[in-house]
Order: sequence, then C-alpha cells, then structure tokens
Amino acid sequence: RVLHPRAGPYLLALRRREIRSCAEEVQGQSGSLAPPAGGGWTQTALDQQGSAVTFGVWWKIAEASEAASHQFTWSGSQQSYGWMMRFTGHDKVAPIDASAVTGGTSSSPTSPAVPTTIANTMIVRLGGFDDDDITVDSPGLTSHTAITMDESNTGAGTCSGGAGYVTQAGVGSSGTSTFSLTVSRDYRTVTIAIAQS
Repeated sequence: RVLHPRAGPYLLALRRREIRSCAEEVQGQSGSLAPPAGGGWTQTALDQQGSAVTFGVWWKIAEASEAASHQFTWSGSQQSYGWMMRFTGHDKVAPIDASAVTGGTSSSPTSPAVPTTIANTMIVRLGGFDDDDITVDSPGLTSHTAITMDESNTGAGTCSGGAGYVTQAGVGSSGTSTFSLTVSRDYRTVTIAIAQS
C-alpha cells in the first residue's frame, strides 16, 4: 500500500520538524507488516488480534525534504486501510510522552489510558478493526476531534481504521475512550500522548 502524504489537506503544509504518525491495518494475520523503508520511522505498536487484525503504528519527525509517497509492505494479499497524520507544536526532542496498546472483540473497542507526565499533551487514539462494520467519518471517541474512520472496501475480507484526538490540560491518566462499530469485531487500539513544546 502506498500513502501519498500530499493527497490530503492535512499534509499540504508539511514543514520541517513536524511530527508524522502513520497507521496501517491489514485484514488477517500479517506478521511481516513493515513501515516505509528508510526515513527513520519509530514503531509505537505492531500487534495482531486473533486471525483477523494486524495493526501497526509508527512515527517520525518530518524533515525539510520528504518523499512524495510512503509504501507499506506485508506478506500475502490481504486488504488494508492506512492513513498518515501531521502534528505541529510538539516537543522537538521527546515528542512521545506515553503510549499504550490493547485489543479484544467488541462493538465498542476500548482505547487504553496513558499516564501523561507533561501538561497540555495531545491524546491521539488510533484503532484497527476487522471488517467494514463502521460509520464512515465517525470513530466514536466522545469529546474527541475525529481524524478518520474509513474502510478498505465493503464486503468479505475487509478491514477498517479510525483515529481522533483531544488535548489534556493536566498531568495524569488520560482515561479510556471507546470507538464505535456497528457490530462486535476483533480490534487493536493504540493511545499516544504527544508532548507539546
């Protein structure tokens, strides 16, 4: 799968020293799921849930010159849904304050809590889900701003993914939140706290 970072309006103004985060959900088991080659991607999570979900999340600090596209690789011919996000105003030395991962089977997949150590962190929640049982553009995540909720296709052998964010003013636990699916499905979720500068 190839992601074109200039294809979405949220990446048109990519500048040096912005943080990029990318996520890829592959239907089924794909232990060989890998981020774009080169480029300094740091893995936050790469996990499977049963035989239905493989979900990976990576991040990097964007430099002045970035590739026009980024290609994920995995074994097999499973469907996938991937997205890339850009965040500014982060700590330039240590942008990731905390992260946590969980998985299960539910129509309300839980995004785990993270213990923030810095005030005014951005709590970013990402999820990878089996099948296409979602409401497009509506990830759930009460009181969060939606980033994405979409699917690889419709019908059998599909997968979907979603993300949203909220700013947490104080230090301490972010608490949990839940995504919203239309039926119970296998899932993996990741919560990341991005430290602000």
